[in-house]
Amino acid sequence: MWLFPHMTKVTCLHSHNCMKYKLIGNNDISNIKQTILKNRGIKDIDKYLNLNDSVLYNYELLQNINKSVELLKDCIEKNKYIYILIDADCDGYISGSIIYHYIKTQLEYNNMEYFLHTEKQHGLSSEIMNILKDKKQGLIIIPDAGTNDTEQCKILSECGFEILILDHHLKENDNPYAVIVNNQICDYPNKNLCGAGVAYKFLQALDDNYWLDGADEYLDLVALANIADVMDLRECETKYLVDKGLSNIKHPLFIALLNKQSYSVNNTEKPTIIDVSFYIAPLINAMIRIGEQEEKELMFKAFIMEYDEFKYTPRKSKNNPNPETIMESIYDRVARLCCNTKLRQSKMQDKAVQEVDNIYSEENKNNSICFINVSKIESVTKELTGLVAMKIASKYDKPCLVIRKDNVKSNDNNIIFSGSARNVNDGFIEDLKAELEESGLFEELVGHANAFGVSIKRENIPLAIEYFNKKYSDIDKSKVYAVDFIFEENIDYQIIKDIHSIQHLFSGFLKEPLVVIKNVDVDLLGFEEFGDGKKHWKFQNELIEYIKFNVPEDDEMLNINSFEYGNVVIDVVGKTNINTYGGKTIPQIIVEDYTVVEKY
Repeated sequence: MWLFPHMTKVTCLHSHNCMKYKLIGNNDISNIKQTILKNRGIKDIDKYLNLNDSVLYNYELLQNINKSVELLKDCIEKNKYIYILIDADCDGYISGSIIYHYIKTQLEYNNMEYFLHTEKQHGLSSEIMNILKDKKQGLIIIPDAGTNDTEQCKILSECGFEILILDHHLKENDNPYAVIVNNQICDYPNKNLCGAGVAYKFLQALDDNYWLDGADEYLDLVALANIADVMDLRECETKYLVDKGLSNIKHPLFIALLNKQSYSVNNTEKPTIIDVSFYIAPLINAMIRIGEQEEKELMFKAFIMEYDEFKYTPRKSKNNPNPETIMESIYDRVARLCCNTKLRQSKMQDKAVQEVDNIYSEENKNNSICFINVSKIESVTKELTGLVAMKIASKYDKPCLVIRKDNVKSNDNNIIFSGSARNVNDGFIEDLKAELEESGLFEELVGHANAFGVSIKRENIPLAIEYFNKKYSDIDKSKVYAVDFIFEENIDYQIIKDIHSIQHLFSGFLKEPLVVIKNVDVDLLGFEEFGDGKKHWKFQNELIEYIKFNVPEDDEMLNINSFEYGNVVIDVVGKTNINTYGGKTIPQIIVEDYTVVEKY
């Protein structure tokens, strides 16, 4: 019994691997753009492709927005201190920075201080509480966090602080000790706006109250934050804000990061959503996760545009054996440090994933959801837990919880394990957080539907494993690719061009299309392994180049004896691409998976 009603199972003649896929929609190739958008739930396609100001909602629909303005105005008039808490992710840095910069430059108020976490933490952590207890009374502004920090807000309120929360996370408990502006807990229609989006609405309200016009100066950063926080860009307002921001990138740090990634980003002046998602946001998040505190401070100063210059001597190279010392702007310096940190994070992550993979037990292979205890694996730091969970989930095509004993939350009565949960794309569970919540066995589940923090009592772990194994015992848990088109033989170059023409629309929820091409003939004489360690392969068929990256050693195509067989026929699921390099334009299929159906 198939999990999806329109799923096709490939007939495997000679292959140990048998991919499965489901067709979305009706395989209409007469209008590629319409089919893809319709398949992703876009109902009014013409409206979506021609967004304008009519899709924007008035900030006054946000509960407490006017109260938040009055709170800030009162603070400024009485010359109180303003403390801004900078949450530890890209959205947190951006939402905090645009509020800080606006108040300083537009309202010309300097009686402010900001706080950065020293670890990957959120909201009013114990570290931040210890800092605030020695501060003068004033207004604490918490962007992108704080909604559920009830106990902390109660303590601060009793100490004489006023608290303003500008957040977008779901409410899990009441918090009467702060003024909360949150699009999730009121009638504001757009629930797919990140913390920086809510902060932008706050700045719009300040604009109107102070007769200013400064909020739109931050739209490029608002776009970056919404992309980094994986907001659903099928939401017209959010998509329009992203479009406006990316069409006019002005922030010098954003520009410096794009220039640093110019090799990967096709057009640094007009990057796509995927460009920002894959090549810009990860640099910022890497710095926040594992950067030195001094480097994180420098990055935030770059976000709030506190200009500085530094002496910098580039590394020696063959082309430049005696490099001269130059003056480097704060923006170029931060961009360079972010790239270095991302490389360092990748190495740390690879090591951590390998060590976790080494303890991935036979029991986990049989469990519906894998629970991995990393208490004794030092390479899996708290900052890397989510990334490791994502990699393991992807490798084994099943939801994964990477957890460790939580020495802070544990006591003599209860041992608590905390960590990160990640789901797999195209898996058998649509909303992992909701599924874990329904079990009633977890202490805390905080974050997005398929990427979130988790806490569970030690004695509940085996109960949870048993619960999910029983619940999903009769479900086919193998990966199923959701595809937009199925082609019986070859794919036409024009179709690849049509898909490529709307690549600027693709994002986390508006996923790049997958296509199935059946009966692709592979001439083994033209089959080529390439790259460091020969980890990739490619071949051509009907002028289309098929490429598969990062293949395992037991990949079937790598192990077919070309002396025994001259040709192989495969069915392929992959993404379309057009590669322009050295003046040549090559249509490509980036192979996600394949099945060998014939050898001859």
